[in-house]
Amino acid sequence: MDKYQELKKPLDKKALKKHPSKPFLTVINPMYVVERLNDVFGLGKWTAKYEVVVQDKEPVVKCILTVPDDGIHVEQFGGNNNIDLGDAYKGAATDALTKCASYLGVGMDIYKGLHDDGAEGLEWLPETKLYEIIKRIEAGEKITLATVKQHFKVNKKQAAKIEEALK
Repeated sequence: MDKYQELKKPLDKKALKKHPSKPFLTVINPMYVVERLNDVFGLGKWTAKYEVVVQDKEPVVKCILTVPDDGIHVEQFGGNNNIDLGDAYKGAATDALTKCASYLGVGMDIYKGLHDDGAEGLEWLPETKLYEIIKRIEAGEKITLATVKQHFKVNKKQAAKIEEALK
C-alpha cells in the first residue's frame, strides 16, 4: 500500500470525540495524528515547527510540517479559545498540526463529515441549496426543518436560518 493510502486509512474510533464547543462536529485526538505520521513516515522522519502568528487570548499558530525524504512541506494555521492561555497555545498548535496532516489525507473521513451527528450517509447541506430552500419557504412552499434533515445534515447556523424563514 502506498503512503497516501496509508495516511488516509480511517483512524481508530477511539481517536474521535465531539468538538467541545460545536457538538455537531467530530474532532480527532492529536496523538492519533502523530501516531499515523510516525507509522507512515517513521519516527524522526518528519518535523513540525510552530510560529505564533497572533499572540492574544485566542492565539493563532502556524505549523510547518515537513517530511524531507518525501519532499513534503505543508503550512497551515490553527487557533484555540481555551480560557487557560497555556492550553490555548497548545490547542492552537495541535489544531495546526492536525490541519497540516489533513492535507496529506489523515482523518479524511472525519473532514468529509462521515462521523458527525446526523443521518449517516447524508451529505452536508450546501449553502447554495440552503438559500434555495429558504426562497421556497418564503414563496409559501410547505417545507419543514425536519423535512430538510431527512435529506441533508444541517449545522446549527443553517438550522437557525431555516427556522427564521419559517416564522
